[in-house]
Amino acid sequence: MRMTKHLLKALALAPLGILALAGCGKSGDSSSNPVTVDTVPAKMGSADESVMSPGTIVPANTVNVTIPPSPPTEGFSGIVRDVYVKVGDRVQKGQILAELDATEQANVVSEKAARTLEAERHYDLVKHLYRPEQIQVQRLQIAEDEKSIDSARAHLQLLLDGNRPEQINLAKAALDQQQTALDQLIKDNARSHALFDKDLISRSDLEKNDEMVKAQQDVVAQAASQLKIDQLGARTEDIAAARDQVQMFKSVRDKDEETLKVMLLGSRPEAIEEARQAIEQNRAAEALQRQVLNHQFIRAPQAGIIIERNVNPGEAAGPNLLARSDSSNPLLKNTDALFEIADDNSVEFMANVDQLFFQNVYQGQQATLTVEALPGSSFSAKIIRIQPLVTSLEHNKPGESNPSTPLTFAVWADVSNSKHQLVPGQTGIISAHKRVAGLVVPQAAVSAYNLGQGGVFVVQKGVAHMKQVRYQATTNGYVKILDGLKEGDQVVVSDLTNLHDGLSVNPRAASVAALSPHAAGM
Repeated sequence: MRMTKHLLKALALAPLGILALAGCGKSGDSSSNPVTVDTVPAKMGSADESVMSPGTIVPANTVNVTIPPSPPTEGFSGIVRDVYVKVGDRVQKGQILAELDATEQANVVSEKAARTLEAERHYDLVKHLYRPEQIQVQRLQIAEDEKSIDSARAHLQLLLDGNRPEQINLAKAALDQQQTALDQLIKDNARSHALFDKDLISRSDLEKNDEMVKAQQDVVAQAASQLKIDQLGARTEDIAAARDQVQMFKSVRDKDEETLKVMLLGSRPEAIEEARQAIEQNRAAEALQRQVLNHQFIRAPQAGIIIERNVNPGEAAGPNLLARSDSSNPLLKNTDALFEIADDNSVEFMANVDQLFFQNVYQGQQATLTVEALPGSSFSAKIIRIQPLVTSLEHNKPGESNPSTPLTFAVWADVSNSKHQLVPGQTGIISAHKRVAGLVVPQAAVSAYNLGQGGVFVVQKGVAHMKQVRYQATTNGYVKILDGLKEGDQVVVSDLTNLHDGLSVNPRAASVAALSPHAAGM
């Protein structure tokens, strides 16, 4: 509402026909006895001017929650794994609101950490000085590595060349030789059994001859197997294993050569500095990636109430709109902030105040707020912002404005909400007061017929004259006259319904009772 309680009452009860009667009588009408009326002079004074206006509770401070975009080149984007809050939840600063899947980023962190460890190991090697005998030992080790490589290569070559005729012939000769030896042992063993039957040799000698035959049979089988291998060639898996062994010996040699190089350069200051810088670079890269990984947890940047939640598990999220879900993505469209948090320790009250009261409102002005949802309670407020542009409540287009549409200006007031009683969206009324000076008359003298406009009877030479005035209502029984009267005018404060313009009256100084707001039937 944009008027005081007294003004509302005046508009509701003021006699609407009073102006219609104006001018019906003649000036100085003496057809009847003069009417006795109470008058007071219009005088300069001061009064409390009141402004009341409806409005709405709005958040004083809100923050959009997104994935931090820093560092720009390592922005975290991924699929939302879990969301832990809903609209209306009160959260604390730093509280986890949601979590993203971070499998890929965790793997990158592990890779960066491994590089850091390698850089630190290299630095430890470089920064130490090595004695000549240590360097010589390392050189000998490399020589041994080369021998191992040569041996492995020779073995591989044998496998690759395993089908040569001369090698097969050697295997056949070896098999024939072992078979001949076996045949001889079998004959000898048969003779041993005949002697045993005649009790000419002991059982232990007989068993020993049996074991010799069996052992020779195994040798013959092995020689036959080797001949078969030589005839068929080396197996693919044997060749592959031999190649792997060559590469393994090469890897060992390369590592030993790198160590020797470090040992030879270890005393140079520039080599030590280069290794130290490498550590710093790798540690920085690892720290940066850990910072990115930490973005998997979406945290509340401030305490407050969740007033918007625009994300659900399974959606894509990132530090910019391009990394978020869109209409072409099978996930739900999500181009807003993930969350919006309102600080509810203090709220603001936003009201549209009628332009008539523009001069009565100022920044820093104390005010009182009543809220419809909390009857009987009032809250202290302070006006903090005023929009100086007066606009129509209906936001009419240029050339289409309605002259009867009220023009208003926006006012914001800060309201303490330490007990969290006030909630954004609630409606209420704000009232503010301002002590002003000007030409004032009792409210009983004014017959209101429009907001801020009315009529006042002024007595001049025993005749009542209707004067149209513009005014502002106050809260202490007086109104401030903006125009239509001058200081010293004797205004009538009683029996207004029986007066008309030009009526002869008998004026008398008004008593205190006559100055009541109800004296004129208001």
